[in-house]
Amino acid sequence: MKDSATTEAIEIVGTNLAQASSATAKALRELGEQELIGDERTYALVPLGIEVAVGLDGTVISAHLHSAGREEFGQFPLDFQGLSFASDRHCVLSKLGSPITSGTGHDGPWVSYRFDGRHLHFLFDAKSNLVRLVTISQC
Repeated sequence: MKDSATTEAIEIVGTNLAQASSATAKALRELGEQELIGDERTYALVPLGIEVAVGLDGTVISAHLHSAGREEFGQFPLDFQGLSFASDRHCVLSKLGSPITSGTGHDGPWVSYRFDGRHLHFLFDAKSNLVRLVTISQC
């Protein structure tokens, strides 16, 4: 993978945020809005469209990459295997193949894949079918 914000977001999941050296990790630590929710602390860079959840041990549990306007976030510069927030469900399926799971929730249809030891979960807008949110988590 090339070094990009998307690559950094994928690679940060499963690492200790305090010890991660990427530009994304540094920005989350130094500039991220923090909130304690139960046993997790979230770090959000709202204008940049990224939010991570960190466990009590400092390990990044998940990263959420937002499209413009999703939960008032700015748009993350998604670039994963030729996919972006301008990609629709058909495009995701044609580029990544059959998902390991899929379904439809109250926010719209979704598909999940395994990639590089992580789950990538794509949520689509119910009307436009465009990617709205990508969640990365540990397998």
